[in-house]
Amino acid sequence: MKDIPDFTLLPSGSRLMFSSGATVIVDLENLPCKYPAEVIERHHPGKGLSFPKLAKKKRGVVAYTEQGGDIAVGDTIRIFVPTQDAWPHRDRFLRGA
Repeated sequence: MKDIPDFTLLPSGSRLMFSSGATVIVDLENLPCKYPAEVIERHHPGKGLSFPKLAKKKRGVVAYTEQGGDIAVGDTIRIFVPTQDAWPHRDRFLRGA
């Protein structure tokens, strides 16, 4: 496999283990922010404002290092995805109930 399908959708807690032994743990999606939109807007008027919406689910993830090591293009990556179901109360707390 040359790429990781739907990479941005890897759940929090997923571990990416590289052939060197380096390991990173996914924390959360790298959400689009207004700063790239402002730069795009300066260079391409009328295009920057749509960036956050168009970039959603396409910006990768934020992760932290669990085990250091060298990482290079072409390395083998093993992915361990947590099997835990989504927390059933999530929607209730997002609504502020």
